Amino acid sequence: MAEMESMEGHSGPEALRKVMDVFKKREVYRHMSNAADKLAGAGGCLHDIVVKTI
Repeated sequence: MAEMESMEGHSGPEALRKVMDVFKKREVYRHMSNAADKLAGAGGCLHDIVVKTI
């Protein structure tokens, strides 16, 4: 939030770099979230296998 407030009145290459940085971070977080969801599903499957074999 502080970074965005410090950008007040700025334009040009520096502002564009900040915006691109935000989009890059958002994309990384999205991929991490999707991976975590898939890992949770795999963990659920492994749990079911272990419970059924005991």
